[in-house]
Formats: sequence, structure tokens, C-alpha cells
Amino acid sequence: MGGVFSRKGFLESMQTVDQRIAKELGVREEQVTAAIRLLDEGATVPFVARYRKEATGALDDTQLRRLQERLRYLRELDERREVVLRTVQEQGKLTPELEAAVKAAETKVALEDLYLPFKPKRRTKAQIAREHGLEPLARSLFENPELVPEEAAAAYVDVEKGVPDISAALDGARHILMEEFSEKADLVGSLREYVWEKGILRSRVVAGKEDAGVKYADYFDVDQPLKNIPSHRALALFRGRREGFLKLALVVDPAAEPPRRPHADKSVPVPEEKQAAGSPAGSASAAQLTEPQTIALRAPAPAEPPSVASAEGEAAPAAEPTPDLTAQAPQTVETPVPATGEASSEPVDGQGVPAPEPTTDLAAEAQGPVASEEPVQPPATNSAAPTESPAVTEPPAVSESSA
Repeated sequence: MGGVFSRKGFLESMQTVDQRIAKELGVREEQVTAAIRLLDEGATVPFVARYRKEATGALDDTQLRRLQERLRYLRELDERREVVLRTVQEQGKLTPELEAAVKAAETKVALEDLYLPFKPKRRTKAQIAREHGLEPLARSLFENPELVPEEAAAAYVDVEKGVPDISAALDGARHILMEEFSEKADLVGSLREYVWEKGILRSRVVAGKEDAGVKYADYFDVDQPLKNIPSHRALALFRGRREGFLKLALVVDPAAEPPRRPHADKSVPVPEEKQAAGSPAGSASAAQLTEPQTIALRAPAPAEPPSVASAEGEAAPAAEPTPDLTAQAPQTVETPVPATGEASSEPVDGQGVPAPEPTTDLAAEAQGPVASEEPVQPPATNSAAPTESPAVTEPPAVSESSA
């Protein structure tokens, strides 16, 4: 009982429900008492949060909901505590240490662990083994680990008592010890925490059920820490086991292999040391996996510039054969811009020398066409045209002053 009883829990058990909730929420006890009174009268949390702020000291909706949940939990815990104390006392097994431990229990789980040895139960295998007289064997094996189990069990073989052989005697002693271990509250609590922190849930597909259970393919080969499994995934794993497609096992061996996560990327590179140990060509494959892999998209080769003729008139050979694009489109060579601001882009002749072309005045082109001072004369009419054609109206003459 020493592992379960704590002075902190005992002192907290002496506090009222209002005091414990006020301490957990970090508010005054008067605020909690007023809120509890309103909730007991039938008021809802939204109503109290909006219209009874002056009574609760402006407790918000979040605080009131947490207060309501803790109030329900602590009241149920106190009711269960009274039932446990009364039941154990009726059995005549209530001791001062047990009573203090029950009063100091802070959760329902801890309270049930204390009550487990005294809970009325069905006739178990451990009780049957005790009736067969195997409890002294279990005591001796537990207290003296140096004993040889087979030799110690040989003295308890008795067909008339229902112990036909050594194996049956050892099984009975094992059931007795298992029941005693499961009824030790401090041991059960520590084991529960250890399994929660270190346990790994292992899921494997049942042989031959790969096709039928394809909807559980994500869990055919999965190892995951127990504390990291979300609720929806746990439900899926249990459903797959119930339907006969998955096998689940709880592994608590700290030396077990690292857990494999569900939905893992199958293209993750394998470490170099594992590749080297797994295959003779491991070093090469590991190097290929560790190096960043890139895929180059080959673009069409750009057109090669025309080769420049040498002093002897021979063109320099090209480094790589390229398709002759000169037949499809004329090649152009941009010459340096001269000092006068002229530029040329001429087609190249067969010898690679640009053909001469008269230069143009870029400044004149920039100014655009100059309007003529002479008036535009209308086109002359055809004298041979038929007389019935409409006559062309002559434009008015422009005077010299307007010009």
C-alpha cells in the first residue's frame, strides 16, 4: 500500500469538491460555489456565462464547461469511494492503511486497482489451484528463485486432488501468482505507465488474407508506439482483427526493432551500411541512393552559328554533327554597331561574308515621311469614258497665302 498512498493525495481528498475545482481552475472558491449552485438549479453553461457574470465573477464559457466536467467526475469518484469502503468493511478486511489509500485515490482507475483484490469474482483457475493445495508451491517458488520448479512440483502431484502430473502442478502455481500480481495496485499502476510509454503495437496481415483484406493494406506491416496511435487508427486496427484480416501484438521489449510507421514512403533511401551488409553490390547501390538523383530534360539543340572562314578560306570543323538548318531558314549575323549609329543584319552568303548593302539614314527614318508642300492633284479622268458616267468634281484651288 505504500506505493499507492501519498500524503498529497490524502490532503487533497480532505478538501471539498469546490476547493479542488477552484485550485485546478485558478479561481476563487466563491466563484466555483456560485457556478455549482446555478448548474445544480438547472441553468445551462451558455446561460450562466452570458447572464450570470455578476454571480460567477465573469467566468467564461471554457472555464464553466471545464468546471462542469470536473464536478461530474469528482462526484462520481466520491460516490464510488464510499461504495468501496463499505464493501471492504462488510468483508471485515478494511485496515487503516487501506482506508487511507482509498481516500487518497485521485482517479477512478487508481480506486479500482485498490478494490480489485476485494471485488467479488467468479471461481477462477487460481481459486481452483488453491483448492487443490498448490498455494504452498506458489509461495515457495516465488520466495526462493533458486529452486528447480520441476523438482519442487513433484511433491504436489496427487491424482485424487486433481493434480495428475508435474505440469498441472506448475500451471496451478502459475495461476495463483498471476492473480496475486494482478491485484497489487502499485505494481499494476507502474506496469500500465511503462507499457504506455514503451509499448509498441505490432500489426501483421493474416496469411492468405491479403486480397480479401485489401482495405486494411495500410496496416499489413505496421509497428507504432502505443501512445502515438490516434483513436480512429486504433478502431481500424481492432476492426481488422475482429474481421480476421489482422494480427495484433503488444511488444514491450526495449531491444525490439524500430517501429515502422503506417503510410511510410517506400522510396526512402536505404542506409549505406544496410545496403553494404545485404548484398555484394551494396556499396554501389548505396552510393546511387545517397546521391541526389536528377532527370535532365533534353531540349532541342539550338542552331549552330555559321562557321567563320579562316585565312585560307576553309571553315573551322564543327565539334559535333548538327542538322543543317540553313536550308530551312536563312542565318543572320549581327555586326557591331558602328560609331555613326548604323546597324545591319544581313543574310550570309556561301563564304560566310555578309553582303554589302547601302546604308540608310536612321535619323531620317525616325522623323517619318515629310509632307509635301504641293497640293495633291486628283487623278486625271479618262476622256474615253462614256458620257453618262458621273463627272469628277474638281477640288478648290489652294491660294498662295494658305500655302
